[in-house]
This record gives sequence, C-alpha cells and structure tokens, in this order.
Amino acid sequence: MKKRYKINPNTEESLNVHYSKINPCKERMNAWMFPYLDQYVPNEGNVLDVGGGYGKTLSILHEKNYKLDLTCFDYSTVAAEGGKATYLYIEFVCERIETWATEKKFDLIICSQTLEHVDEPQIVIDKMLSLLSEDGVLFITVPYPNSGLDMGVKLHHWTFYESDFPGAKCIRNGSHLMVVYKD
Repeated sequence: MKKRYKINPNTEESLNVHYSKINPCKERMNAWMFPYLDQYVPNEGNVLDVGGGYGKTLSILHEKNYKLDLTCFDYSTVAAEGGKATYLYIEFVCERIETWATEKKFDLIICSQTLEHVDEPQIVIDKMLSLLSEDGVLFITVPYPNSGLDMGVKLHHWTFYESDFPGAKCIRNGSHLMVVYKD
C-alpha cells in the first residue's frame, strides 16, 4: 500500500461534516458490489459493516434476509446517531475499530470504500480478521489505483494494490478492487 498524504485529513470532525450533508435514507450505497457480495451473505448470523455510515448497505441486506443480526461501525457520531434514528433493526457502534472490545464474532464483515481513509489499514484488517467467526468472510472494497476514483481525492489517504492483500482473493471490477478473505 502506498501512503498518499503525510497527514490523514479524515478526522472525526471532517467525517461528521461529511455525514451532516447526507440524508440517511438517500445515503450513497455501493450497489455495484452486490453481485459479488451476495454469494458471501449467510442465511443467518452476524454481519458487520465497518465504515458503514448510516447503514444503507446493511438495510439492503435486511430487505433480503431478516435472520441477520446487523451491526454498523463508523467513526462518525453524526452517522451513528442518524443511522440509529433511521434503521431501528441495526446496532450502531461509534468508535475506532482498532480499539473496539467485543466478544462477538461475525459471519460476514464488509468494509467498502473505507480502508483508504484510515490511519493504519493493516491494523484495521487484522482487527477485522480477528472478529470473524470460524467460517466467516471479510469482504473489502477499495478504489483501484489510477481508476479515476482515487485520483485527486484528498480524503483518500492510501492507494492499494492486489499485492497489499496476501492470502486473499482479489477481483478487479472497473474502478474498484474487491478483496475476499475466507478460510
């Protein structure tokens, strides 16, 4: 992974400003990933969305399957509070994933368009892997280098390549790199 900027502009304050401009019900959702993600969604169990904002992705999973226990994790207090008010069936956690203490294990963890914003992506990946159940799947998406999605975006602190995810299955879909960790 290649660091793009010395100082990460993604502070709690900047994330709160970002989310304060978005209507929770109209939050952008990465629909392009669902044809790839669907095969990993369990029929029942625990699903975590890291960097999930207001919970839009999880709300789509809820519409498809009501047997899922859904948890949305985001560093923004604005997103967590807005999500709690919008999606009553999703648990929202607002803190840094690196320091989150939980005994809960997850059958699917989604981390879409988030790793490029964090201070230490490998620490976040390791934390997510530690939260997986025995047969769990970690599904990550990041902008593909030189795709146009990450060019000139100052909020993207990192650029990722397939080689940054040893042991994972990597799939390139146009502007996005999808990464799947599965035992």
